[in-house]
Amino acid sequence: MTRAALLCLTLTALLTLTGAGKVFKWTDKDGNVHYGDSVPPEYADQVFGTGEAPDEDSEDLAKAEQDEQDRILLKTYLTVADIERVRDRRVGQLKARQEVTERYIGNLNDRLGELEALAAEASVDPDTGESMDPPVDVMFDIQQVKDSIKVYEDRVARNRSEQRVIEDKFANDISRFRELKGLPEEPPAGDSVSQETAVSESR
Repeated sequence: MTRAALLCLTLTALLTLTGAGKVFKWTDKDGNVHYGDSVPPEYADQVFGTGEAPDEDSEDLAKAEQDEQDRILLKTYLTVADIERVRDRRVGQLKARQEVTERYIGNLNDRLGELEALAAEASVDPDTGESMDPPVDVMFDIQQVKDSIKVYEDRVARNRSEQRVIEDKFANDISRFRELKGLPEEPPAGDSVSQETAVSESR
């Protein structure tokens, strides 16, 4: 009997014994997987229900995942400033990498301009002034440089996209952290300036 078949029979038996109630899955400290209608307290944080109606089970799983994310968030950071420091470091690394790539693209464009000028010059016979085919090696180099520019421009685009994803994720983390800690949402920059102005005027 295959392992998959044995697992299926085990789950079927468990569902029958529990009256099609909720069956839980957990892994013990030795890496062994267990199924049952209850879970030892020390493994409660890794519970996954397998025997409920799909909708209810999905809701329970989503809540369990959110609870776990909240637990990690609160365990990882003590203040909003901590989250902002990690965000700024991650974004800063991406920006530094992007600046290097963009400088290299600039160098490639300079090289492309030189090659195209060389090709244009070589396309005219210096004695007769008639048009000629540019040297094959120069045209090959031009194509190579164009291909390299495309590769690095795609890399810059991916880098920018990754930066936006990171910024959005940290914005959500900060908002959720404030909610869990009972902190007020940070006012928009304009509102903050207005409040500071109002305080200054009142003085």
